[in-house]
Amino acid sequence: MKKRLEGLKVNKLIGFFLFAALTSSVAFAETKVDPFFQEMMANPKAAATTMKAFGVKSMEGVVMADGFIKVSDPSFVPIVKGILENEGGTVRSIIGDIMTASIPVDTLEKIGALDEVVYIESAKPMDSKMNYARIPTKVDQVQAGGGADYTGGAFNGSGVIVGVVDTGIDCEHADFAGKILSYWDQNINGGGGVAEIVGSNGKEYTGDELTDGSCASSPDASSAGHGTHVTGIAAGANATYTGVAPSSKIISVQLNEPSLKGSTYNAYLTALSTSVADGVNYIFRKAQAQSPKMPAVVNLSIGTSLGAHDGTSLFESSLDGLLTESGTTEKEGRAIVNAAGNENAGILESSTYAGIHATISQSSGGYAYEFLGGYQSGYDPVLYFGGTYVDIWLASGSSCTIGINAYKGSTPVYQMTPISAGGSNQSEPVGDGVVSMYVNFTDSPNALNGKQHAIAKVTASTSSILGQYSFDLVFTGACTGNAWLYYDSVYYNIFTYAFNLYGTNDALGYTYVNGDSNYTMTIPATANKVVAVGSYMARDAWTSLAGTQYQKSLTHSIVDDLSTFTSLGPTADNRTKPEVTAPGEPIVSTMASTVSASDSQKGDTTHYKMQGSSMASPHVAGTVALMLNKNGCLKAATIKNFLETYADTDSFTGSVPNNSWGYGKLNAADSVTNVTAATCAPNNPSEDGTTGSCDTDSDCEYGKICQSNICVVRSCTTDDDCESGQTCTSGTCTSSSSSGGCGADIGEKSGNGSVFVALFGIFCFIITLYGTAAYKKNRSK
Repeated sequence: MKKRLEGLKVNKLIGFFLFAALTSSVAFAETKVDPFFQEMMANPKAAATTMKAFGVKSMEGVVMADGFIKVSDPSFVPIVKGILENEGGTVRSIIGDIMTASIPVDTLEKIGALDEVVYIESAKPMDSKMNYARIPTKVDQVQAGGGADYTGGAFNGSGVIVGVVDTGIDCEHADFAGKILSYWDQNINGGGGVAEIVGSNGKEYTGDELTDGSCASSPDASSAGHGTHVTGIAAGANATYTGVAPSSKIISVQLNEPSLKGSTYNAYLTALSTSVADGVNYIFRKAQAQSPKMPAVVNLSIGTSLGAHDGTSLFESSLDGLLTESGTTEKEGRAIVNAAGNENAGILESSTYAGIHATISQSSGGYAYEFLGGYQSGYDPVLYFGGTYVDIWLASGSSCTIGINAYKGSTPVYQMTPISAGGSNQSEPVGDGVVSMYVNFTDSPNALNGKQHAIAKVTASTSSILGQYSFDLVFTGACTGNAWLYYDSVYYNIFTYAFNLYGTNDALGYTYVNGDSNYTMTIPATANKVVAVGSYMARDAWTSLAGTQYQKSLTHSIVDDLSTFTSLGPTADNRTKPEVTAPGEPIVSTMASTVSASDSQKGDTTHYKMQGSSMASPHVAGTVALMLNKNGCLKAATIKNFLETYADTDSFTGSVPNNSWGYGKLNAADSVTNVTAATCAPNNPSEDGTTGSCDTDSDCEYGKICQSNICVVRSCTTDDDCESGQTCTSGTCTSSSSSGGCGADIGEKSGNGSVFVALFGIFCFIITLYGTAAYKKNRSK
């Protein structure tokens, strides 16, 4: 960062690319830069305050943000990585042609304009989607080795890693004694990160640190103990509240959280999608490094509603990539299981509030979807997310405009001028100057799926003020697609049913349409290779610490029926989701020592009740561990097929598959029975070493060499130790700043005329083509 602040010196290899970026049009860059990044670019300093949930932060005066970068070919990764690092950024995970990265906000336009870059996707905020449940799933019979529905031998997850990427773990809890292989807390600054992910942050606990009290320095970050509870369901070893795979080993990742730690919202987690991808990558690489190599399943009880929900986001693609060895060949002994989400407005039991989703389908005329932000007291989208967002994805052939109209009570306050696809940002205050709103329709077509993508936002100084207004999201013309509100809780933001909640008149000439709870499967449960899990109510009673039996939950669900809160499919490209459902309420599991819970919630002093699709997902992850216990080389597609094929159906599930139940209710007994037993240690060579690893110097970008299989900056004593165009400064080879060369300071060149910059870029291009070829040839000898 010091180098970044002192002024950027660029070496000859990357000179052309950066200068080309300077001469590219803004519109070109914008089509490859996520609109959420564009909002940050418009006012970086403000974004560091209002967009903390998106991971925006100021470091030594430089505003940084997290994101995914996709290049057009994996061979371009070292080039773009080198450019980004020279700009002061950091690359962590490299997953085929996708990188997770920390990016200076003021360089996003330049990086996005590179020909090699396909798209830069903003990290999206993630939140969690939160004994007896072993019985309806028949897990108890598999663990016992027999029963009325199972005779296939006992499996308890031995020799399998259960990875949990969540809020962390109470590493000293008795349920996990002797089970944890490693624990990565991504939040500790200066901890050295983990060796598997170059450029990572945080602290890793291994060996004695897991038993001598050291890991207690990283308690479960959630006041609800979410990660601990989830891990207990999948892999806890308590005699009474036994996890699904009690003999498995555990690798836990506490996700890096934006600056919301300690807020009331943070009881359940705010993390970044990039951090999730890094966490999964870490777990799989750890599994590959074991002796013998071990199979691993990762549970993700987290999700977001920001994205197209069609498997094309870089977040979804990165997880699919982590299950892929090469081409179409899947990795051995790897699986990812994800909670469906809790975004179903059925839990509200309301004839007014319809859901966070809107299905857009019109051939002509004007249609409006009324929505509310900050409409319930105690829920604060302005404080935590800067306001209420609407993420809009329309089919590529759509030809409609988008606008927002604001009302205060029954009084129309402002009617926004509609914006067409490709239109630039528009920000307009409403008539009374209290609430502001905009629509950004520039991400059209989107580089990843060809759809027309827009984001809309409404905000005010406080959520209580925002809650005094209603808004009409208006589409005029012919278009089809979907829109999702964010933050994606039905208690924060909501589409209404098809009428004006505050009696606003229909004189503006559009027809109101219902919101709904369809297509609310959260990302990354929508990824192609990830197993999505919905929730059903397994029972309606539990016994508390005091011996009192409590009946019925606050969710108004019915025993054996779908939970009223669980998110629904399909995906936006009409794939069936979820794959299966599992018990999600009420579930008693491991309680972190930091949790404060009433006796009515506790099963005993160290276990308590929670509910959510977060609790359903680890039942399936644990079952996958049982399957991998029987055959450690099963692949993701086979695992998914077995879960679907052998799921239970009944009068509640109806005919399957469907987009409420998927293929039915989890049946662990039949799923495990039909696995062909094999003593097999999975081997996935793509997971060997570290991200950013190398075999020879030629594998590294210009200015770096390969040491201990990691690309590092070349050290030096004199200039003769460095590459051409570099000088030796404080023992490190750095780019030359001599005037007139490709390595000249960007700040100096950008101040000259565009014609000079363009000619200079062409000159550098010619030099670079020749020099790079010779450089690579020489280094590969």
